[in-house]
Amino acid sequence: MTASLDGKRILVVGASAGIGKATGLAAAADGARVAFTARRGEILDEIVGGLEGCVALPCDVADPAAAMATVDAAAEALGGLDAVIYVAGIFPIGLIDETDASEWQRVFDVNIFGAAAVCRAASPHLKASGGRIVFISSNAPERPWPGMVVYAASKAALDSLVAGWNHENPDVGATRVIVGPTFTDTDTGWDIDLAMRLHAQWNAGGYLAEEPQIQQPEDVAEAVCTVLRSNTRITDIRVVPPGV
Repeated sequence: MTASLDGKRILVVGASAGIGKATGLAAAADGARVAFTARRGEILDEIVGGLEGCVALPCDVADPAAAMATVDAAAEALGGLDAVIYVAGIFPIGLIDETDASEWQRVFDVNIFGAAAVCRAASPHLKASGGRIVFISSNAPERPWPGMVVYAASKAALDSLVAGWNHENPDVGATRVIVGPTFTDTDTGWDIDLAMRLHAQWNAGGYLAEEPQIQQPEDVAEAVCTVLRSNTRITDIRVVPPGV
């Protein structure tokens, strides 16, 4: 393990809330210079306001060209990149037979195509520094919850991307962080009536624990920073609440 992240140049994609924000703040507190990127630029400005050496770079990763340009902008602002953390993701609910192609496209645009664009742009910067890339995945593909199949499918695709990256780019390690239920302060936009119907189905199907457990974004951020500090190659870690 290295002593700290002092001086490391890190890009966090999806850093305006939840796991992304917590990870960026944890890395900055440990001495890293962090580029925070997400759609909501005004929130990023508030986050970065008191952080020395950190920058805010608004970007919608659903636009591949914008995602790639933002990676290059982060490298320029920080003088290179030692690590990239891809946290951006959306998780709508909807039954398969009620979900049209545009909704599948919307989820995959952020959860997988955005990740692929960031990989492509980050590759030369990370190869130059001997850096690494971390992807926040999910335990959802292991047993997709009814109503969240689109999300689970996108995370299954992300898992394949990480595995493929490690085969194609052994000089730039990729880590998949498998995350269980985690508190988020982001508005999900869920249809309340559908959520109530699904909750009954989740309960009947045994998806909900008798005493539901949920972890905090800081729990995941701590694990990600541990990966970044390590001198060893870490391909997979699992961060889930007790009992999951």
